[in-house]
Amino acid sequence: MATAPIQRDFPGHLSGFLLLAYLRAIFDSQNAPDERLRAQLELEAFLLGMGAEILRPLQTALASQDIRPEHDVSIAAWFMAFVGARNQEWLRSVQLGIPERFFRTLTDTRTRRTTIDFIAKVEATNDPTGASAEGSLIAGLFRGAQPEPFAATLAPDAALIIEALSTRLRITPPALLGTDQGALARYTMRVIRYCFKGRHDRFSPKEIDHVSTLINIHDQLRDRLHYTLSTS
Repeated sequence: MATAPIQRDFPGHLSGFLLLAYLRAIFDSQNAPDERLRAQLELEAFLLGMGAEILRPLQTALASQDIRPEHDVSIAAWFMAFVGARNQEWLRSVQLGIPERFFRTLTDTRTRRTTIDFIAKVEATNDPTGASAEGSLIAGLFRGAQPEPFAATLAPDAALIIEALSTRLRITPPALLGTDQGALARYTMRVIRYCFKGRHDRFSPKEIDHVSTLINIHDQLRDRLHYTLSTS
């Protein structure tokens, strides 16, 4: 019996290839800064005009192309800043494999920290109650880097993840924690909880103090974190 031919999305792949080539030209330091800025603004206006669906070919290209550190740190930073500033429709269109690839393949510390916060924002948009936070990509990345979560010293990647999550909490005013504007911070706390233990595992007082010391946040936020650790 003959098998059906594989249907390839040639227009989508071509669109993604051209978008990525354009991005690499924008962030090529050999081009004049004014020209690069103009091209970036024109591209962003085009993407906004197309809507969130345009992320599909762009992300296909980002997932399939070889990493070129001289360009792709800038592309990753641009992608997360541009999409992160958009509405929920855009955030829900993000394929988490893209920021995961940024985290795993790029070496720039600032970009990798931004990646963790971006992943949390996408996950919180798709899971506003935090009910599925145990399956967070961030928790998986942390556990992969830190098999013994309560060890005295965190591995470099685990420490970077905790610092990125802590920063999100530190920049959230305590007064906003119970509001819609505090949803990302609440989700972040649940992710922190699952970095260290599974849903059915309980924290001892000593373990709660250990996590609280690592996070180093405002007293009001720390009280909420303690509650999340002990009850979630």
